[in-house]
Amino acid sequence: MSEEEEKIRLERKLESFFHGLNAGLKVFSEVREAYNESMAFEFNSLNFLRPNENKISEIIAFFLDPHEVHGQKNSFLRIFLNTVLADPNKTEILLSKTISVKTQDYTDKGRPIDIVIQFGDNDYLIGIENKVWNAPDQSEQVYDYAVYLKKRSNGKYLLLYLSPRGENPGEGSITKAQIEELGESFKTFPFNSQDTQNSIITLFREFEKVCMADNVRAFLKDFIKYLITNFIPGENIMGENEFITNFMLKNNENMELALKIIYNDSELKIKKILFERLKKEIEDFSNKNKLISTIGDIDRLRYEKDGEDVFIFTKDGWNEKTYIFWTFENTQLKNCYYGMCHDRQEFLTKMKENYNFQCQCSVHCNSYYSEYQNWDCTQPWLDIITLNEDGKSKFLTNLFDKVLAVLNCAEQTAKETEIKL
Repeated sequence: MSEEEEKIRLERKLESFFHGLNAGLKVFSEVREAYNESMAFEFNSLNFLRPNENKISEIIAFFLDPHEVHGQKNSFLRIFLNTVLADPNKTEILLSKTISVKTQDYTDKGRPIDIVIQFGDNDYLIGIENKVWNAPDQSEQVYDYAVYLKKRSNGKYLLLYLSPRGENPGEGSITKAQIEELGESFKTFPFNSQDTQNSIITLFREFEKVCMADNVRAFLKDFIKYLITNFIPGENIMGENEFITNFMLKNNENMELALKIIYNDSELKIKKILFERLKKEIEDFSNKNKLISTIGDIDRLRYEKDGEDVFIFTKDGWNEKTYIFWTFENTQLKNCYYGMCHDRQEFLTKMKENYNFQCQCSVHCNSYYSEYQNWDCTQPWLDIITLNEDGKSKFLTNLFDKVLAVLNCAEQTAKETEIKL
């Protein structure tokens, strides 16, 4: 068979593969549409709050605290201890002691540990460092936590490092040699992992099973859905990822085609093409609205966060410190937010009030881009290619509306404050 004939054969097999996959996914879509009125599959109360790293730590601490108003006493803490310690006898000994759970517990050097659980009079400590968005650690941060917990508990402690998929801290935070030195006193724990049963998601599923209060169980369900949305890319409550996996494993031919797709780096290639399409559309939008746009390197933000904004919009006559922006708070395209920069605090204060931005600092006011907060999942990229009835991209329509709203608010604020843009 010639090379050209082989290409045609592969193309036909891929067309058949995707046709079968699409037919199955269409059934999911139809079921969702039919039952959405009674089930509200995409509704989640946490979407109104968009919890950041600290808020997620507070939620975890709340459920681990047997004295909190969830009313379930030590049921959740028992599950947690049995999971991370894997020693039921030790769990029961710890549960018999007085217990306190504290967030933002400061070390001798003034560094806050996200969560510290104290048993007895420092008889045993569990420190939890939450890196849910994989934010970079500070120099020697995790090792300092370990030194502090060891000193305070006389060596009877566990430092748990929560990361998206159980990744270790960076070498600048704690070296491999130091991790080996800590031994069983240091463990990583994933929010989601394909390689282990234990994760924050599975832990909270166990919490849901034993919870006896309907209202608390409802919140646990929403929190689990929120974690699934953020840490299992492309997944949703109806289990489309599981269907796709089973479809790929259906027979040898499907597995062969799936492997060819996976090892072709198709995801990154498609996303780069979509981003180039975005750049072109944004340039056209900027020209039409007499804006000047600067577009950063989105691929770079997968691996480092150096303050570079992804998109900047400004106008002729604005000073260099005045512009509209959107960017990411963390690496891995997590926590997208947008806002307005200016060098005058009086302007930013009024702008925050007028637009109802969530936050203000010395150089800008901003809000999380709640509809598209995390870009390591599928939805933002799908909405780039999903067209509204007017033929325009669903994502770009949303983005442009926000930019124009901020622009109009900035011009109105400038008039009210008599401060130039």
